[in-house]
Amino acid sequence: MIRLPTEEKLPSRPDPGSSSLSTPIWFMDTSVFLRALLGDSPAAAEWINSQRRAGAEFYASRLLAVEAYRTVLNKTLLGMDDFGAAAVDSAIGMFSLVDVTDQILDDACVLRAVLRAADAIHVATALALGTVTLVTHDAQMAAAARTLGLAVTDPVTDDVGRPPVA
Repeated sequence: MIRLPTEEKLPSRPDPGSSSLSTPIWFMDTSVFLRALLGDSPAAAEWINSQRRAGAEFYASRLLAVEAYRTVLNKTLLGMDDFGAAAVDSAIGMFSLVDVTDQILDDACVLRAVLRAADAIHVATALALGTVTLVTHDAQMAAAARTLGLAVTDPVTDDVGRPPVA
């Protein structure tokens, strides 16, 4: 887990297309993570695995962990699936999880973009990290993130109901 400074200004992000970045740094949103984890998007799972093999770094908000565990537990309690927390534990282990600090929450409150509360927390966390590309399958979050200066990608290319947002 990494902790972000709350009182000092974080450095500005270099251009994500800059050649000074040796390996990709991805900030994962729950929309892609759960599709890959639960088998709803083999394309996203393969993309994640290929990025991991290439040495890419993955970050996520601790909020992703809460959303993932709640989704899996809810499915179990409703008799829909018995996926199990162990699989979530294993998959979340690939991330450097970023705490949801008071500063992140304050930043999420004032983002000048149309976002749901949880999405604002994800975007504020990605912005605080600096040079990252947001990985999401949420069109509203992708549009807001681009407006706020983040690069965006969507590896969910096999959702017949919705095309990739990036």
